[in-house]
Amino acid sequence: MVTLHPTPNHLESLPIKMFEYMAAGLPVIASDFPVWRDIVDRFQCGLLVDPLGALHSFLRHPSGTRGHNARHHEEATTQDAFGGEASAEREIGEIEVVRASGIDHEAMPALVSSCDAVACTSETEGWPNSVKEALACGIPFVATDVGDLAAIAQTEPSCRIAAADPEAFAKGLCEVLTSPLMRVLRRHVESMDLPESSQQLKSLYDELLKS
Repeated sequence: MVTLHPTPNHLESLPIKMFEYMAAGLPVIASDFPVWRDIVDRFQCGLLVDPLGALHSFLRHPSGTRGHNARHHEEATTQDAFGGEASAEREIGEIEVVRASGIDHEAMPALVSSCDAVACTSETEGWPNSVKEALACGIPFVATDVGDLAAIAQTEPSCRIAAADPEAFAKGLCEVLTSPLMRVLRRHVESMDLPESSQQLKSLYDELLKS
């Protein structure tokens, strides 16, 4: 899913993530921008949606969205995963879901820190940046089994891995929201900060020059 908002920087952009999905043979759900429309129509590789209401319109009317080759099981998985919101509300009361799209980078730390948990419902993912940012702010996650998140969840009682279906995801979300908040979560991403990463890269180049 690549549903960036129609800001000037996004309208002419070519996001790497979209091409990674295409290379993996996965259909994309993308904002209906002219540049992206040419790509999706030419290669018949996904759906084009209104980015300002993409998720809700797609989940309610998946057959009415512009595009090609959307596989039924992927539509169902996306719908099921986000259906966990309603299931969790039945267990612990009202939940406010904030989707961080179109927000300035400078505002993200304050936004993430104001949340009680972050949710990642990707079917495939490397090391999701949204979860890295949450951990850096000391915020726990509930996520599908992608990247290294399962290893973290095994050692952190405030984090959960859940299957991409409503009941399992709702159960994980309830457990995260009712677990004690662990502010030591930042330790999982401290080695990824810019000075540390720069030093690691410099050390690598130093070793290569010596050899």
